[in-house]
Amino acid sequence: MGGVSLLALAIFGTRLLPTAVPAVDAATVWQDTVEHGTMIRQVRGPGTLIPEQTRWITAETAGRIEEILSLPGTEVKSGDLIMRMSNPDVDMALLTAQQQLSAARASLAQLRTSLQTQELTQRSTIASLRTSVLDAERIYRTNQQLYDENPDLVAQADLDRSKELVDELRLRFALEEERLDVMESTSQIQVDAQEDQIDRLGELEQFNADRLRSMQVDVPVGGLLAPLEIPLQEGQWVQSGQQLSRVVVPGRLKAEIRITQTQAQDIVIGQVALIDTRTDTIQGTVTRIDPAVRSGTVTIDVSLPDDLPGSARPDLSVDGNVIIERLDEVTYVGRAPPSDERHPTG
Repeated sequence: MGGVSLLALAIFGTRLLPTAVPAVDAATVWQDTVEHGTMIRQVRGPGTLIPEQTRWITAETAGRIEEILSLPGTEVKSGDLIMRMSNPDVDMALLTAQQQLSAARASLAQLRTSLQTQELTQRSTIASLRTSVLDAERIYRTNQQLYDENPDLVAQADLDRSKELVDELRLRFALEEERLDVMESTSQIQVDAQEDQIDRLGELEQFNADRLRSMQVDVPVGGLLAPLEIPLQEGQWVQSGQQLSRVVVPGRLKAEIRITQTQAQDIVIGQVALIDTRTDTIQGTVTRIDPAVRSGTVTIDVSLPDDLPGSARPDLSVDGNVIIERLDEVTYVGRAPPSDERHPTG
């Protein structure tokens, strides 16, 4: 009797025990409805709206910022003055270059005067020698004629001396003419060399004048002044090549989206991308894919239409969704929401 009771307790007792059901933490899973129809494959990444046309303005020479005339956000036109700078060394360099140029020009004028004077003196010497040669030749011909008529009228020594004088004067005349030719040929060379020196000094003077002019900073193109990462202040000293301002040409923006490298392999140029500005959604097209991977992400450029909503501004943080493909007649379940949506914070 006791054995039957134990057997009955064992059989019915197990049925009375609670059934062991596996338990899963709800925070580690998501729930969605299985659907059938068209599924869109897309990848998502954060990004920024940047202007398609940007012009950096850099310092051509080092200097101190004396006055900032236009702040970021100001709309400017081409040639508008936005900043004034100063550098005493640039002023001194320009004055020195101007002084050297003036001295070189004065030297050129003096050189031309000296060369012309030397040439006139040489021509005068040649003219005098020509007269002397002609006189000596007449004397020699007269002596020669007299000697031929009567040797007693002119001594042989006088005849020879008159002949030697003619030869000497002819030689001197030829040498002086050669000297004049040398003067004429070298005078232009000296003038050209001095003019070349003036040209180089003129370029140096123009270079320093441009440096001084660059201290009055203007914008080469019209647009909107954009802020720098490190704002400049009046009285600050900047080095040559340092960024002074940035001009954004309004009207054309593009999106730079950073996609995780494991998801970027399916992106190709021409795919449609949806840009979320938190207020509006803009449809664009993938136009460029960066071949390099930086910090585990690949940067892609998305071109946007001309008629952008008012929420689209330069340097605005956005989210981009690139549509990879559309799959029709498939059974799918919704994608897991981001971790911050599955674990909301109070």
